[in-house]
Amino acid sequence: MTKNSRLVHLIGPTGVGKNLIGKLLQDDQRFSYMLTVYSLGDTIHERLGNPCFAGKFADLVRKGELLPDEEVCTLYEKTFSSDGKPVAVNNGFFRTTGQISWGADHGLLETTSTTVVFDAVKSTCWVRAIAKAKNKPAARHIREDEFDRAFKRHQKSLDLLVRSLMKTGTRVVRINADRPIVTEVFLDVAAHVKVAFDKGDAHKHAASIHCQPSIPATAYAARL
Repeated sequence: MTKNSRLVHLIGPTGVGKNLIGKLLQDDQRFSYMLTVYSLGDTIHERLGNPCFAGKFADLVRKGELLPDEEVCTLYEKTFSSDGKPVAVNNGFFRTTGQISWGADHGLLETTSTTVVFDAVKSTCWVRAIAKAKNKPAARHIREDEFDRAFKRHQKSLDLLVRSLMKTGTRVVRINADRPIVTEVFLDVAAHVKVAFDKGDAHKHAASIHCQPSIPATAYAARL
């Protein structure tokens, strides 16, 4: 499913900015050639165009509830592709311990992977969700009560998710996402993406990248 790609997983509450981080990585010429970004949320919303899928899950999605683990894992397995890139960024997967167990069993959380966990307060995420909704017609009907429910669900399960992740082989990194997302949070994530890239064999074939894996991630960020 991932072939030889190094995996970077992005986990965080709704509205924290995972999609924006993914877009910034894809649009940045320093990273676009080395990675592919997969968004589980975007995939689910695309599937809502299928009447059968929508009939089963549209109401859950509208309310901000989670889909059953079995459905999510099957959907991921069917639709994820690294496109042969050295690094694959997973956005929005592993929202439950069941999904983490499935990912560990399928080689997604090995020692070569990195899981970035975004920490942010509700007000930060709400402001970003509203800003996103203004630029995305399909998201304009966002309701604060549904957002609040989704945010609280994430926060309630966060410690358990992190503990479960730490029992796998993945390297868990927690990032303060209350800071400016473009000028600070993105740089942190980009640094860890470069670390993942440098640890793979693919960097031997990219003369344009000259980084030493032994340098801490914060040092990479300072160079970007």
